[in-house]
Amino acid sequence: MYSRHRAGGHGRPPFGCAGTRLARHHEHVRNTCQHFCHQVSNHLVKTHDRIVLEDLNVAGMLTNHRLARAITDAAWGELARQITYKQAWRGGHLLIADRWFPSSKTCSACGTVRASLGLDERVYHCASCGHTADRDRNAAINLATWPVGVRRTDQRRYGDTVLWFAERSDQGSEPA
Repeated sequence: MYSRHRAGGHGRPPFGCAGTRLARHHEHVRNTCQHFCHQVSNHLVKTHDRIVLEDLNVAGMLTNHRLARAITDAAWGELARQITYKQAWRGGHLLIADRWFPSSKTCSACGTVRASLGLDERVYHCASCGHTADRDRNAAINLATWPVGVRRTDQRRYGDTVLWFAERSDQGSEPA
């Protein structure tokens, strides 16, 4: 739209409004995405006292050019930032799961960890117990039960809320 106008013509800035229309469109898209992030983060914080976020290697994921645009459009960093400060406002617990925790590869029924799991496998099948679940739902169940048996390695304050950065321990003991 902006590039179709002739240089120096009446459709080009400062004479025309094509650039202004494009800027307004970009602002509208940005505001819509921000509004959606606020709605989702508000819903999560209001309905859950304890939230577990995965510390993902987003920079490494962006090297996959087929997923890069979808990952950047999802605004994971902005959503995590909003959940962090809103959970601090409400006084809830926020845990950051270690990026090497195999949430997708672990069976949520028996705890068996698969050696490999491709991105094209959308349904998780456990060879040990025969449990079948959607890959994302299986990972969500594993993350929901993740804080049981963790060893706290680092602690940071965000307002009145303490953020725990932890790694999974195999002893199965409750954190202190």
